[in-house]
Amino acid sequence: MTESTIERRNLRLAFDAERPRHWHSGNARISRFYDALSMSFPPGEKSFIESVRDFADGIEDEDLQKDIQGFIRQEADHTREHARYNATLKAQGVDVDFHTSLTAKPVELTRRYLSPKRNLARTVGMEHITAILSDLALSDPRVLKNADEQVRRIWNWHAIEEIEHKGVAFDVFEQAVPNKLERYFLRTTVMLWSTLGYSVGMTTSLTLLLWHDRKLFDPRDWWQAFQFFWVRPAVIPRAFGRWLAYFRPGFHPWQHDNRELAKTYAAELDRAENA
Repeated sequence: MTESTIERRNLRLAFDAERPRHWHSGNARISRFYDALSMSFPPGEKSFIESVRDFADGIEDEDLQKDIQGFIRQEADHTREHARYNATLKAQGVDVDFHTSLTAKPVELTRRYLSPKRNLARTVGMEHITAILSDLALSDPRVLKNADEQVRRIWNWHAIEEIEHKGVAFDVFEQAVPNKLERYFLRTTVMLWSTLGYSVGMTTSLTLLLWHDRKLFDPRDWWQAFQFFWVRPAVIPRAFGRWLAYFRPGFHPWQHDNRELAKTYAAELDRAENA
């Protein structure tokens, strides 16, 4: 039996409502993309915790039980800190409740009408997506290079912990659905409709945020964001290739082992907190 490598840091990060609205590169689309992500996290991560808890009592592996507890603690801390982050958006005039509902309502429906296995499959798929974005944020300094320091800290901290626990829901899913064919069918089909649904919600949220900022049709803003998402650092094409890897029959999150990357950033985070 080994100790879990999933650490609870329980950070209380500083948030300032006076920070620039467009805190990343002065660009509305890049900044609001992350803001929309943040507003989706409290209901999303709550559902991740619930879906894993549905099967926790049936897990006999003591190491995995420790990892489940670490996963729950980290996700609960993310929920709390993103709720505080979102409160600063509300103070700046953003209708946070509406944007959060774009995730909360579909999550409520899936919890009510889908089986626990399908809800867990949804968590597995969404955890893979957040792990992809986390790896990109930490492995390529250009992703958050021009971000406000205060906001960069929450995304780096979140990314570290998403990497640390990225295999937990998958491992629970493997034990909850022992039949390989059923497991593959569930995780791939649920990933497809989860990706589609989440993309629609994010696009709606981003469009309304840009309309609110009067930046929806700003050509300079469009061009700068196009460069960021498609050219340098090309977040979307790079993320898409890693998303496709999920559909391999023998896929497991730790086939891309980036634990050392997370450790490096965690050490930097600890030094900053101690200072």
